[in-house]
Amino acid sequence: MRVPRYLGPQPPPPIPVSRLRAVPGEEAFLPGDPGPGAGGLQLPDGPLGAAELALGRADPDAAAAAVAEGSLDEPARRVVRARAALMQGDVAAAREVLGADRDREPFALADAALSLAEGDAARAARRVADALFRRPNGLAERYLQALVKVAEGELEAAQVALAEVARASPTHAVARYQLGQLMLAAGDPARAGTLFEMSWQLQPTFTAPAMALAEMLVESRQYGEALNLIGQITETTPEALTPRVLQLRVLLDVGEREAALQLAELLRGKVPTHAEIALLHAEALSENERTDDARKIIEGLLQGGTTDAALLQRARRQLARIALGERPARSEEALSLLKTAARAGGALAGEMCIELFHVAVAVGRRTDAEEALELLSQTGDVGALISGAILARSHAMWAYARKLGETAREHVAGSPAESQLDGFLATLP
Repeated sequence: MRVPRYLGPQPPPPIPVSRLRAVPGEEAFLPGDPGPGAGGLQLPDGPLGAAELALGRADPDAAAAAVAEGSLDEPARRVVRARAALMQGDVAAAREVLGADRDREPFALADAALSLAEGDAARAARRVADALFRRPNGLAERYLQALVKVAEGELEAAQVALAEVARASPTHAVARYQLGQLMLAAGDPARAGTLFEMSWQLQPTFTAPAMALAEMLVESRQYGEALNLIGQITETTPEALTPRVLQLRVLLDVGEREAALQLAELLRGKVPTHAEIALLHAEALSENERTDDARKIIEGLLQGGTTDAALLQRARRQLARIALGERPARSEEALSLLKTAARAGGALAGEMCIELFHVAVAVGRRTDAEEALELLSQTGDVGALISGAILARSHAMWAYARKLGETAREHVAGSPAESQLDGFLATLP
């Protein structure tokens, strides 16, 4: 609950806080857990505790400053410095700080964080266990354990651990952000959005939760709200690149062609080797009928400008659209590009298959249309499966309509969508 800042002439009265919990079947709230106390998660005293609070607020500079001077021993100081470097995305700096000492017991916590950054979840789990043996009730140790659980796919255990960290440290913005990501993955966008908002309010310079909120708004096509939020983010952190990239995506989605091109050229001038920005620049050029310039950029990406599989799929799709937009249209080139993109699989495979189907039908290539539907049936994109089933039915491709509909039904078994797909399947001959 948020209240306005107290502005009265006298000091504000104390505000009692009670922890309550709701239990299904009970009409009244019941007393909740007492919060951090005996047996709860604990922060260390002194500079180390201050550094841990700063890391929880996503402020690595403040964390490093907290241990720069004082009575801390060298291992404790280096552990904080290494974790601060990892929070800033500098894995090499963290390795340098730990050096050959990462295997020693005093460095277990930092070694666990570094192992996670290196993708070694098994080592991270061992080192977190070592750290918890030293400090069973340590808040930082419990937080790292939650991240290990995420890496191991134990999402429920990770949720419990992150919620415990958030309760014990009310200013731990990072734990709330991570918990929001888990809620979003579990299909609860409402709770995820609340956690993202809380996290951002705790630390306005921590852009990750605000960006997650903006992405949710874009996915739900609330473009005006997304642009407003991105504007707030860029005011708080004007040097951040990611919000500007998302802003460019939204401008392209809403058809603001000139504004998109202007922003794309600005960003490209700052980071000319950034593949995502290069592709968005090409899309903006295409929208402004500068297809020759767009083609050169995309061909550069396809010839070694990036190794990102999803970005390469998008690049081929954009090149196919350019080919189809020319007069006369280069349909064969477009079909070849889209087939390559669809066959690559991945998270965008459903989108690519749908686009390939549309183009194949438009140019009268039924065999390619059938290949698109066959590839689509092998994906797990429920939305694309349903769209493909409807398209197949509208073109009297009954076998594929049934196959795609039944595949989608398997993915949503037990949900309200199951009965809707049953109704769809019943319409097929």
